[in-house]
Amino acid sequence: MISFTNTHHIANINPGKIHKVDIDEGEIVKVGSIVSWKYNDDGKDKICKQVIEVMDHKKKSIKWKVFGGDLLELYNSFTLISSHDHQWTTWTFMYEKKTEDTPEPLRFLGFCPTCDQRY
Repeated sequence: MISFTNTHHIANINPGKIHKVDIDEGEIVKVGSIVSWKYNDDGKDKICKQVIEVMDHKKKSIKWKVFGGDLLELYNSFTLISSHDHQWTTWTFMYEKKTEDTPEPLRFLGFCPTCDQRY
């Protein structure tokens, strides 16, 4: 469950999709920490800036709110929640599209297995 303990190592697992993860402010996986992701989406290099809003070590869950980067070109708001229970991981995307024509963010589900591996 790398997204919970070693977020900064995610780029080592799948450098083809995720190029770099930087902790811009705060500590590794702490509420209020700001994390920048550089990733490849459909052949284009993109960036995402997130803040960790909620962490629950007992439930093994994290809530990340996107506040900058390319995702906000398509969505007014975007929040990710990952929760882990034994061998299962649940990813929840909460978002508001800018227009009706904005696609559902299904392509980002392909990034989730990378974030759930053990490092």
